[in-house]
Amino acid sequence: MNTLLFSDSSTDPLSNSTQITVFGMPIWLCWVVIGILLLVSGLFSASENAFSNCNKYHFKVKADQGSITSKIIVRLTEKFEDTLVSVLVANNIVQTLMSFISATLFYYIVQGTGLANYEAIISTIVMAFLVYIVSDTVPKILSKALPNRMVILLAWPDFIISILLYPLILVFRLILKAVHKIFKIKDENMLTREDFIEKADEAISDEDVNNETEQLFEPNEMNMIKRAFSFDTIETSHIFVPLDKIEMIDIEGLTIKDLNNIIMKSNRSRFPIYENDRKNIVGILSVNNYFKEYAEDPHLDVRSIINQPLFVLDTMKVDDVFEEINKEKVHMAIVKNKNDEIIGMVTMEDILDELVDDKDRTKKAEVNK
Repeated sequence: MNTLLFSDSSTDPLSNSTQITVFGMPIWLCWVVIGILLLVSGLFSASENAFSNCNKYHFKVKADQGSITSKIIVRLTEKFEDTLVSVLVANNIVQTLMSFISATLFYYIVQGTGLANYEAIISTIVMAFLVYIVSDTVPKILSKALPNRMVILLAWPDFIISILLYPLILVFRLILKAVHKIFKIKDENMLTREDFIEKADEAISDEDVNNETEQLFEPNEMNMIKRAFSFDTIETSHIFVPLDKIEMIDIEGLTIKDLNNIIMKSNRSRFPIYENDRKNIVGILSVNNYFKEYAEDPHLDVRSIINQPLFVLDTMKVDDVFEEINKEKVHMAIVKNKNDEIIGMVTMEDILDELVDDKDRTKKAEVNK
């Protein structure tokens, strides 16, 4: 079998290593191949963090402007489960191939050194160290710190892999669907009312780009939720904040300098964004997300980083509005009337006010921070 894997024209493998070929390749080229496979594995390892943390709205705007790469990124993020399956399978294939080459390579290297009986252990230790550093730790750190740049680098390779492995993805879909059906597994990303009450004492925190938590509920508010969590008969029209009491930003003619001044003078963490008319709300601006993008590009297009607003009807029960806000993982919803006109906004704070029957409705001028 050894003659199929490598050939040797010398009785001393170490003194004539340049004459040795493994899989028809000289020793140095085998190391180059292993190095390339390590980097490829690293790219696949970085994919999960990069695609889950990138600014999806930024790339949606770029896609609308005609960017092919951005269109691919949007497609991969929208079908993230399929993307994840394809990169995991591809990564396993790459690492298996890399392990096979390295094991064969080390088998030759240790011949005549007195370590022939330990070649498997040596190969495992060396490759485990290289994989941990080059193919796992470093890529994940980079993709967490620079997700937008990493997804641009990863878009085409991941897209091609997802196409090549599409039949396998279909098989995984069927398996997952069968498992969910057999064991009646629910979506863990969705919180039911009972789940929310049970987990209310845990740190339900806002997503923050700097990994700092921003609590939505104080301890006393959590107790209120436990005591009273029934909004089945209350309509949103009774608790929403009218348009004239909301601090908003007009994006028409807005400069970065103007926006910075508005943010610095306010203590809000989110602003509804409208265009010309306050009833024409086009998005929600997250201050944290803005400063992150601003640090990378001081001349950014504000439209590219605003989030799509969640719209609800004023006739909806507060219970249903809460479920929608929870489902979309946002803090507020824009309220429309039966004529499809925007009339205000409802936030988590408004819902909490209703829970305690807060008489001081001046709080409704406050946008949830």
